[in-house]
Amino acid sequence: MFSFSSENLPGKDIYWYGVQAKSLINTGQLHSPDTSFVFHIVELIFRIFGESERSLFIFGFITYCFLTFCGFLTIRFSKTILSDKEAERGNFPFYIFLSGIWISFLYPKQAWGLGLFSIGISLYLRFLMDRKNIYRKFKYLILSLAFIGISGLAHSVFLILGMVFLFGFFLDKIIQKNSWKILNITLIAFVLVILFYIARIYLFNFTFGGRIDTERNFDIPLLDAYRIYGIAFVLEWVLIFLFLILERKSAFLIFILGALFLPWASFADLQFRILLSILWISELFLRGSRKAYFAGILICFIWFLSIKSDYSKFGHDYPGFRKVIAGFPEKFQPGLLIAHHGFCEFIKFYKEYDCLSWKPDDKAKNELPKNSEIYRIVKGFSYRELDSAFDLKGKKIFKAPIITLGNYLLVKEADWDDFHSIKEEERDEKSLSRIESWINPFKERPKFILKKYEGSK
Repeated sequence: MFSFSSENLPGKDIYWYGVQAKSLINTGQLHSPDTSFVFHIVELIFRIFGESERSLFIFGFITYCFLTFCGFLTIRFSKTILSDKEAERGNFPFYIFLSGIWISFLYPKQAWGLGLFSIGISLYLRFLMDRKNIYRKFKYLILSLAFIGISGLAHSVFLILGMVFLFGFFLDKIIQKNSWKILNITLIAFVLVILFYIARIYLFNFTFGGRIDTERNFDIPLLDAYRIYGIAFVLEWVLIFLFLILERKSAFLIFILGALFLPWASFADLQFRILLSILWISELFLRGSRKAYFAGILICFIWFLSIKSDYSKFGHDYPGFRKVIAGFPEKFQPGLLIAHHGFCEFIKFYKEYDCLSWKPDDKAKNELPKNSEIYRIVKGFSYRELDSAFDLKGKKIFKAPIITLGNYLLVKEADWDDFHSIKEEERDEKSLSRIESWINPFKERPKFILKKYEGSK
């Protein structure tokens, strides 16, 4: 059906969906508590095609087809609220080739929610625009809320975005009704952004249960997006932003995209997902010119070059992970294994070890099987560097054997903690920059993750 190999499996979270689906098949429960129905879709695909990487790729492809179909329906529904001149104009289908692909394969759970959410938004716009038939207005509103509600079952972020978008497009309606100039509204929008920014600094500490990294409060989101995904994404954002202004489109969408100019929060993975969703929805409501087609083709080409030059932005080194697993000692049964995000899910999928991509907290330690130990897979250090590490008294830090696994090392967590503490005492910035890195998890699970387990009891 597909020309497939593990080396081209896209997505950084894709194996997590496999872990959850296998747990549903084997135990009838999710491995980690989650209200999303998307994992049940993966379970169904596994039952039909088998528990394999091929099935995960099929799931990603089906997700992309579903999102594209929802985008098509959203555009069709939206055409009824456009002027005749707008309806006749087409636009380059950004939503098909660019952000839609990466939402589908990088964040499948969000992609299913986004597709349903976009239909709900288009129905809400019809509710706002219909001035004659009260029954039909009521029907559009009920359907809109239903689609947005179902999208929240796929990913809870859409319950929040739903309130934001419903209020935002309602303000858009007021602006259009009073024929306010879009440039004046854009100026007002930026003033509101600045006021929000001031409130962000002096009044509020938006952490959202640990979802936002407050240690890096004032990174500029757009620059962080560039560091994470490269120039192609930034160019796409700039084009959509400019087209929205030139076409005198939604002041609400201009306001949201314009907020990314200011460093109001660190631009971690969660914020990128939200931006990608807003960008994708914005692309659905464009009615551009021939320039849009030229710009779209150019960005597609840049996306292609960026993926070819650095695939690590869109996936992990899964073949390398496979070699590491093959190098595990015989009869290796850790009570808990610590590995970085992406690798941990891969290990769970193939070896079904209890693996955590965070520093072990009290809950994880208390749940350890009796007489078992915690091990860690380390990257960024050589065998010689760790083996020759000594504490302040001249004693060897790593007392247990260090096992080489390709570019990784397998060590005991207790030895690693001692190593970390000693390097902090020595203020060894070079070592600490590698110890306190995402490839060597050093933070405990945030509150919003731990609450999932509390709620599942």
